[in-house]
Amino acid sequence: GSEASEGSEGSDDSHAASAESHRLSQLHSLAQFARTQTQALQEVLSALQLREQLGEQLGRQGPNALTPAAAAAAQKMAVTVPPGAAAGMWLQIHTPNGLMCTQIPAGVHPGHTFEFLMPMPQQRTQLRAYPGLDSTLSSGNAGCDSSGGVGSSCG
Repeated sequence: GSEASEGSEGSDDSHAASAESHRLSQLHSLAQFARTQTQALQEVLSALQLREQLGEQLGRQGPNALTPAAAAAAQKMAVTVPPGAAAGMWLQIHTPNGLMCTQIPAGVHPGHTFEFLMPMPQQRTQLRAYPGLDSTLSSGNAGCDSSGGVGSSCG
């Protein structure tokens, strides 16, 4: 009788090890699935944040608003606030697409950088600034008046 119980215990150990191995395999699969889903969610969140930023721009820009295709192609550009400039002032910026104006956002001071979305060259629009990096500036806010002046590029 004792041999039968020993054989049964060995078999139980083998089944337990097999079940544990199966559970570990399932956990590894779930972990991989979670990593994939997390990455997908991060990509969606990033796209939604960009869409929200662009939506805020579109709501304020009227007839010069970016088209959805142009919005998707918009690029971020960094600007360093020059000495003597302050939040709320307009800066004329030399971009690869030509001269554009953007307003210095609240809380950004001389020497700090901020980012704005730059539309593709065929678009003319006012750009909303975002705190964040460096571009070439014209002298101070020359050419941009307090109402966002400089043709349709600034207002």
